[in-house]
Amino acid sequence: MIKTACGLDCPDACGIVADSEHFPKVVADPAHPTNNGALCSLLNKHMWEESRITKPRVNGEEVSLDKALDDVANSLKVENKLLWRGSGNFGVMQEITNLLFKEIDGTTSKGSLCDGAGDAGIIAGRGINRILPPEQIAKAEVVVIWGKNITVTASHLMAYIEGKKIVVIDPIETPIAKRADLFIKNMPRSDFYLALMLTRFVIMQDHEDREFLEEFAPEYEDFYDFTREFRIKAILEYIGIDLGIMGELLELIVDKKVVFLVGNGVQKYSTGNFVLQAIDALAVTLGHFGKEGCGVAFLGNSKLGFDNPFEIKGKKVQKATTNFGDFQTVVIQGGNPVASMPNSSRVIEELKKSKT
Repeated sequence: MIKTACGLDCPDACGIVADSEHFPKVVADPAHPTNNGALCSLLNKHMWEESRITKPRVNGEEVSLDKALDDVANSLKVENKLLWRGSGNFGVMQEITNLLFKEIDGTTSKGSLCDGAGDAGIIAGRGINRILPPEQIAKAEVVVIWGKNITVTASHLMAYIEGKKIVVIDPIETPIAKRADLFIKNMPRSDFYLALMLTRFVIMQDHEDREFLEEFAPEYEDFYDFTREFRIKAILEYIGIDLGIMGELLELIVDKKVVFLVGNGVQKYSTGNFVLQAIDALAVTLGHFGKEGCGVAFLGNSKLGFDNPFEIKGKKVQKATTNFGDFQTVVIQGGNPVASMPNSSRVIEELKKSKT
C-alpha cells in the first residue's frame, strides 16, 4: 500500500492510497483532514476516461525517454533558464524541482496567480494569514460562503457544512446558492462596500463584541467613522440589495458561531486587498476570531511551522508578471500560463521568444 497526495491543480492536496486491491484506481486516505474520506469526480471518474500519455514527446513527436531527457538537459545548459510553476497545487513534493534549479543556478517563480491580493490584504491587517482548519467549519452554526462555489472548487468542504445555516453572497446563482438559507446576489465589484455596510450596521445596533475589540482592535471607532463616510442609500443601490436583506443577514450572523468561506473572485480587482481587509474587519467587529467555530477562511501558505526541504534562495521572478522573453529556456510545471496569467496575448508573445 502506498500513501501519497493528489497532484492535480487544486489547493486541497488530498491524501490518496494506492494498493493492489484497487489498482490502478486510487482511493481516499480516510486519515486526511481535508478530503474527509472521499475523492472528487476527477479522480473517481473523469481521469480514467481520458487517454493517457504513455511515451515522451518532443515537439509533438514520440521519442525515447533517453532522447527526451537528453533534450531537456541540453536546453538547460543555457545561461538564463526559468522554472515557472503554477499556483494550483499545494503538495510539497511539487517543489522538488527547486533543488534542480538551485544546482544549475536557474531562476524560479514566486508569488501566486490565485490569491495574491487577498493574501496581502489579510497580512496587512492580521500580520499573518493562517488557514482555518476544516474542523472549525464543522463547529460553526452559520457558514457564510462569500464569492466561492464550493460544490466545484472545494467539494470536500460540503460534508463540513451539513446541518448549518448557509448564507451565500455571490453575483452568480451557483449550485450552493440554491441550497442557501439566504442568497444575496450582489453586483460584481461590490463586496468591499457590502462588508463595510455590514460592519457599520453591526456597530450602529450595538452588536459589536466590545471586549474583543478593546483587546485586539482598539481603533475600531476610527474604522466605524470611516464606514460612515459612505451614504447608505447610494451604496446599497450600488450593491444591489435593500435594508431588508441587510437585516436578514445580520440576524443570521449576530451572536452566532460564524465561519466566512471567502473565494478568490472577490479579490480579482485592483482593490482586491481591501476586500479581504473589509471582510476581516466585519469578522473582527463581531468577535469571530480566536473562538471555536469562528473565523475567516481564505487561501494562504499552508506550510506554517513546516520546515520545507525544498525551499531555496536565489533568483526569483513574480509568477503573475513573468517576462518569459528574458529567458532562453523556460520549464513550465503544473500550470498553463497562457490560461492563468493576466494578458494572455502578452504571455503568448513572450513565450515565443524563449525555448519552452
